[in-house]
Amino acid sequence: MIKLQFKKTKMIRQKASVRIRPILKLAHSYPVVVALCFALAVVLVIAPIVHADTAQNLENQINNLNQQNNSDQSTINSLQATASSYQQTIENLQAQINAVQSSIATNEAQQASLQAQIAADQTQIAQQKQVLASAISAIYVNGQMTTLEQLASSNNISDFVNAETYRTAVQNKIQSTLDQINTLEAQQKQQENQVAQLLTTLQAQQSQLASSRQQVANLLSYNQTQQNQYNQQIAASNANIGSLKAQLIALNSSGSMLISSSGCGGYPLSTSSTTASGKWGCNEPQDNTTDNWGMLNRECVSYTAFMVHEEYLQGEVVRDMPNWGGEGNAYQWIADAENAGVPVSFTPEPGDIAIRNIDTAIPGDVGHAMYVVSVQSPTSITVEEYNENYTGTWDERIVNPQDYGSQGAQLYFLNFQQWQ
Repeated sequence: MIKLQFKKTKMIRQKASVRIRPILKLAHSYPVVVALCFALAVVLVIAPIVHADTAQNLENQINNLNQQNNSDQSTINSLQATASSYQQTIENLQAQINAVQSSIATNEAQQASLQAQIAADQTQIAQQKQVLASAISAIYVNGQMTTLEQLASSNNISDFVNAETYRTAVQNKIQSTLDQINTLEAQQKQQENQVAQLLTTLQAQQSQLASSRQQVANLLSYNQTQQNQYNQQIAASNANIGSLKAQLIALNSSGSMLISSSGCGGYPLSTSSTTASGKWGCNEPQDNTTDNWGMLNRECVSYTAFMVHEEYLQGEVVRDMPNWGGEGNAYQWIADAENAGVPVSFTPEPGDIAIRNIDTAIPGDVGHAMYVVSVQSPTSITVEEYNENYTGTWDERIVNPQDYGSQGAQLYFLNFQQWQ
């Protein structure tokens, strides 16, 4: 329930003096018994204060856990944004690694092709060298003869000239072939060195990219570990919150019996507010806006205001629910009703609005409002309500109107049926 600053309501506790006289008379006759009774009374008064303090402590713990959850969730959101950046970086690095790997594969294929070509060329060169060796040997033999000997061995001058021309051509061919072989070997060596250097560069680049990718992957893994830790912490906090809320419900529902907590209790699913922007109803977030009577959505007072309005529409009450300007403080309805002329009593009737006044032992308490469905007896009534369990949901319970809540408070009943 929401605490707002409104005018204070003075409530007069009645019948206190009527109860004192019998006790004083008893004190004269049975002083020890009376002393024990007073001691027991002190214990009974102090015990609820312990419960109240516990309730406040529980609320403080819930608030602290919710704040911690919000902080943890904010950290998780930041980690997720960073993880997304890491993942994008990894994908970019992997794309570069794939491109380098493709280049390496291309150059390795080129290197293999070049090596095969070199092997083939070497075979051809070996053959050329063998031919050259024979030619050189022949030239060498002829070269050992003097010109006079060559002329003498020739049939005529023409043979001598042809032989000399042939030798010169062969020598030129030999030199040309040797030059080609040397050039080819130099080119092959240069290409082989270039491909080897390129492969070395590409492999170094690939190694560097892989190292960078691994570093980012390590950061991403650590990031995800942190996210898991924060998620586990949030889950543990939510479990604690659930346990603390269960304890709060137990304190707030002392002496009651739950009938049902499924559904919306007739409350609208979603409808536009006439007092503020936005929509209110069972399917809308709690406290997201105010309803048509200025009450915060899915609070106890919003539901009771809606039920009074429903009775007006069905002709069960003469006057519609007024806008009292409250946004969650149930205790104010007592004074508001009295000021408006709505009968207020301690006797419940079906259709009444039951109000638990402020529990002074609980700091910040603002009371609670319920709709009376039926009256079984002076100590048993069935009520419908919202936010009794601090979750903004509907439920139906049987409660004792004379002994309600952690301190056994007596409920007030606002009888709108008799409001003229």
